[in-house]
Amino acid sequence: MLEMSHAKSSAPSRFISRCTKSITEFRLVSENDIRSRLRLFKYDKKACEAAIRGEKIPHALGLPLTHHCIIRGIRYNHGFGEELRGILPKFTRALNARSIMSDHIPVMEDQNEFPYCICMKYQVGRACAVAGYLDLYKELDILPEVYIAEEACDCGNTAIFEEIMSKPVRYAVMDDYTRTVSATPRPGACLNEDTAVCRSLAIKQEFSIAEDLDVTYIGEDEEPFHLFELPGFEDNTFNITEDMNIDVYGSEPPAATPLLLDLLTSPLPCDLPGVDKDLLILMAAYYGDIDRYVRLRRPEPLIHEIDCCIRGIYHNTMFPFTKHWHRFSTRNLQRVYTCLYDLRSRSMGADFDGLYERCHCNAELVEIFASLPKDWRDFPRGESLHLDYKNWPLPTLVQTEPEIVQDAVIGRGANEESTGEQGYSTSGWIHQRS
Repeated sequence: MLEMSHAKSSAPSRFISRCTKSITEFRLVSENDIRSRLRLFKYDKKACEAAIRGEKIPHALGLPLTHHCIIRGIRYNHGFGEELRGILPKFTRALNARSIMSDHIPVMEDQNEFPYCICMKYQVGRACAVAGYLDLYKELDILPEVYIAEEACDCGNTAIFEEIMSKPVRYAVMDDYTRTVSATPRPGACLNEDTAVCRSLAIKQEFSIAEDLDVTYIGEDEEPFHLFELPGFEDNTFNITEDMNIDVYGSEPPAATPLLLDLLTSPLPCDLPGVDKDLLILMAAYYGDIDRYVRLRRPEPLIHEIDCCIRGIYHNTMFPFTKHWHRFSTRNLQRVYTCLYDLRSRSMGADFDGLYERCHCNAELVEIFASLPKDWRDFPRGESLHLDYKNWPLPTLVQTEPEIVQDAVIGRGANEESTGEQGYSTSGWIHQRS
């Protein structure tokens, strides 16, 4: 009787154990199946639209366009895409961001799982700048941060904006380009229009056909590396939501304002007013204006920025000495190499040995010069536009070429532009942005 009773009591526990094991095995199989689908690079318009609406996860998960559509659906539809948690860090961050927006704080152990949203002190301050909560902002007792100031300025909340601008020293804590919050704030920061303001999130781009060409998958726990001819979207300057503002429709970009036109013909103020500075960057590169270009440029180059830079090299022979070439692709660097050799062929007796001696005071230039291929030093003059770059090793430091044009044709200096004395009052910025 005791044995029969023991057998009956152990039966439910064995059943529960088997069910638990089956569920665990099912989850492992399901996760492995999703990971295998990351190797499927197939464009499906209807699947992308369904993902954006939060209806269904696409079967092929390899295309970056598909990732953006899924993240867009996750952020706008609570509960969508939970099976993707832990598959890729970007999916996990999107799911955590959606949970936080739904008043639920998820368990986040890895740094890669923390979304760039209002779950930290400075992001809360930024949300106050958007909503105009001055009292709550003061209670946070945070440093006067330039990103928060630009957010408040763009949203028209003058109280928080003036509260920050009245401080003698302002700090840069957040970084919208890398979606990070620095543990060591940088003092002395100025407003430089490096903020993805709330208004910019409403500017959507409609996705298009993506071609899956030249695709290589790196590993199960890593994101795919791609060389698509048609990725199906354009890279935005900012991507704080990690979905490139993808949607089933597109929005018109904001028009240029009179304030932007004034800045094109006037010296830049210490604190840049609220404008889209892309045109300012391109014009600075076009004229080889070192001061403006070094201040305004973004971490990643703009479309056609390399074209403007090449024109700037011909215009100002000191422009190549700026340390910004590492931002450009190898293909664009080859165009710069050609430009520099063209300048060298025009110069009067360009001498590499003498040039090396003149650059010895700059250790970085010496290292760059030493890393150049030997063919560069023996390259015959007058043949700069007929180069074969295929077998040339690129230098480790690709801020390279400037020393080659030391004796090239002199272009217009960076300081020959208008020196008008138009000033900008910070109190008037908010009213000039419309």
